[in-house]
Amino acid sequence: MNVFDEIQGSRPEVAPMPLAERRMIRESLFGVGHGDVARTINARSESGAVVSTAPHGMKRPIQKRSGPAGSLVRLAAGLLVLAVLGAVVWSYATRGETVETAEATTTTTSTTTTTTTVAPTTTPPIVRTGVNGRTPLALPPNPLTVDEVSIAAATPGASSMILGAPDGTEVWIAEFDGEPADPSGLDIRQIGAIGIGVDPNAAEDAVSSYRLQVECGFVIANDAPGQPLERPAIIDLFSAMSIDGDATIDISLPADWSVFSIGDSRAVYTVQFQTPIPGGEQGATAPIRISQIPGGSFAQLMFGGRQLDTVDFLGAPAYVDIGAADPALVSVYWQDDNTVFNASSNLLEFDDLESFVESLEPVAVEDWNVRFATAEPEVPQASPACAPQPNFGPTLTP
Repeated sequence: MNVFDEIQGSRPEVAPMPLAERRMIRESLFGVGHGDVARTINARSESGAVVSTAPHGMKRPIQKRSGPAGSLVRLAAGLLVLAVLGAVVWSYATRGETVETAEATTTTTSTTTTTTTVAPTTTPPIVRTGVNGRTPLALPPNPLTVDEVSIAAATPGASSMILGAPDGTEVWIAEFDGEPADPSGLDIRQIGAIGIGVDPNAAEDAVSSYRLQVECGFVIANDAPGQPLERPAIIDLFSAMSIDGDATIDISLPADWSVFSIGDSRAVYTVQFQTPIPGGEQGATAPIRISQIPGGSFAQLMFGGRQLDTVDFLGAPAYVDIGAADPALVSVYWQDDNTVFNASSNLLEFDDLESFVESLEPVAVEDWNVRFATAEPEVPQASPACAPQPNFGPTLTP
């Protein structure tokens, strides 16, 4: 027989421990209940398994204690999260500087490498006659029939000007040196600070003309054609004039008045050609008269008074006479370099004058004299004994 069987058979029969007693022993040893008897701290206290030391009516919280390994893991995770957040914040903080640096670098590179290319100008410069200081006159390159040619010497002590009125008309004023003024035959009227003489016998359709009263020489002012005597605008102009003891004429120009041209007298070169009529019969010609004043002014070319309107002439500004007595006359005024010109014809059109002027070439004064066998007349040097002689003051400088 097996020894283990012998030992087991020698044990006495013991009845099983009741279930309630086993539960009480387990709870007294471990403080843990099962089933429906003790699931809360209050239930376990009532059963005698747990004794609370807190005052009556207060509950003692249960605190779980983490093991050392769990605490180290959470510490490492927290440090990792802080490192990630710090990197993100740093990247945003430095992003603006990085962008600015990149933009600055891009701008510098663009500035140093970009080149500007200007397209070449294909439009030739506007040249009507090409005159200049050495060759101040213009003539056709080919010989043409000449009806008349003249050189009018400069008039010493003379100057003229054109004033623009508020209504767009032009008023021509000129002064000339001379002997003592003779006011006889004039109706003298006082306007402001000056005396104005008017011819009482002038024709009704004559240009309104006025003589400013000076001691020596004479001063004349011609209004625009068709304007009545003493119109309000001309009265305003005379009222703004003054003539001092040296016969200097000054004007404090009224509102909307302006100086269009002013200058001293210069030599005038005039010639009239017979030029072929474009599209006309074989041998048919028409007259073209051209006057030129090197160093001169429109005011001298417009002697007596002309009414001008702006126009484009060979691609540059010019003026046409809209107040010509002959309705068929086409008259153009322009300036090239320091020379003023006037070309006119009563048989040709505006385009024909453009074609003629475009064919001109610049020449020197000596070339003009050789071609036409002329000589510039000498300017008289003797001055009148009368004094003071009239002159335009500095207020009239454009």
